[in-house]
Amino acid sequence: MPAITPLGFIFIPLLILASRQKDYSLMFFFASLPFYGLHVFRLVGHAFTFPELALMAFGVNQIQRWYRSREIKIPATIPLYALFGFWITCLLSVLYLVLNTPSITVHPYNTGSLDELVLRDLSFTLNNISQLILRTFFVWAVIVLTINIDREGINNAIKAVIFGGCVILSVGIVYQVTQFFNFYAFAQFLEWLGFRIQTRAGGFLGLIPRMWTTAGEPGFAAHYLLFALSLTAPFAVVSEQSTSIFTKFGGRVFSSIFLAGIILSTSTTGIGGLLIFFFVLGIVSLLSPSLDHERIGRLYAIGLAFGTIVVLVGALLSTGILNILFYTISKLQFNAGSGTLRMTYIQMAIEIVTKRPFLGIGVGSQYGASLLGTLTAETGLTGLLLFLSAYISSIVGCLRIARRNRQESIIATAVVVSSATLLGTSLLAKSVTVLLFPWTWLSLALPIAVVIQYSSHQLLSIASQEIHIKPIRSRL
Repeated sequence: MPAITPLGFIFIPLLILASRQKDYSLMFFFASLPFYGLHVFRLVGHAFTFPELALMAFGVNQIQRWYRSREIKIPATIPLYALFGFWITCLLSVLYLVLNTPSITVHPYNTGSLDELVLRDLSFTLNNISQLILRTFFVWAVIVLTINIDREGINNAIKAVIFGGCVILSVGIVYQVTQFFNFYAFAQFLEWLGFRIQTRAGGFLGLIPRMWTTAGEPGFAAHYLLFALSLTAPFAVVSEQSTSIFTKFGGRVFSSIFLAGIILSTSTTGIGGLLIFFFVLGIVSLLSPSLDHERIGRLYAIGLAFGTIVVLVGALLSTGILNILFYTISKLQFNAGSGTLRMTYIQMAIEIVTKRPFLGIGVGSQYGASLLGTLTAETGLTGLLLFLSAYISSIVGCLRIARRNRQESIIATAVVVSSATLLGTSLLAKSVTVLLFPWTWLSLALPIAVVIQYSSHQLLSIASQEIHIKPIRSRL
């Protein structure tokens, strides 16, 4: 029997109702974005989160629409071809494992914390099936979102991410304040509702507690806020006076809020992600005519100022602030803590791929603290390159749109910055769990949707056991 949390009794009926209409399904999914930390119920060993169930409801609605129309229509674009190829590679990697199991030691799934490296001989297990299902879910999520997000939906998605960031940051700050004053009732209430949260979180910068919130642990919160920051920052440094979503002033306000939130999360993922974000923003500014270089310099200065303030506050509250800073820098250099573990998993992946270069050792065989390492080890160079191709081809397509210097240029630029930033951060600083984050789905679905909506493409139509490819002209 499934174990349902209190909020599950509210959300499950709403999800059933939302699955009956496209607009409601999409709206419900957008509303679920900041609630990855909410476990609605547990079944067959998996804790189903609010965004996962919202996507399932959306998927049911999509299948119903396909069934009623007796036709499946999917945009024929290179990113979706690459994504489908990635899924095929995942499937073949498991079949290859079954037919030819090599003598290799791996760190398997469900062996405790990632902080403890447990090595066992490789073998086919139920984890290979369950992880293949989760990879399939990731691919399905991106496809469903891509084909349902139109031009208005792109704007709504960006607004939903910004609103979700405000929710995550608001709850996170309340959590930190209540923890600071040893008032644990707030955290206990969230835990009772079904949120994955700690009632007593240790400090990081002096006495500042780590930020647990609706997205889950501090690293998850920082990951989301990084996505929100990279989506809003381009609107703050745009060369034009206004955009179709909000003004430059609005972009500056939200960028400052999310920048501060990332630092307050006290997550190394956030700090490392900020370095990637500023690097990506600088590169994109050279390729897109929408961004003002002078304003980007001011944003860099604001980021440096925020970081300096936090360090000074930490120095006032803790005598060991220098040790903490050196330790954080070492983690970013992969020389301490989780950084050392990530490098260990990447090195293991390199050793594995030299023995199984094309299909790896099978999805669900190697669990590590690095998405890059896991993808390389499990699906080989083929899977890794196809996964990266889905992102890179969509980013390149958005950059071409951004260089047109039209009204949609700033939207395409913002999507490029956010997608590239999240991809870089996920590959280096997060585990394969990142593929279950709803904002990760959007980080790939949004650039593909922008390419589809603002450029010419073909439509793959499957009906009556026949495949028809019809050219669809851009509406520009």
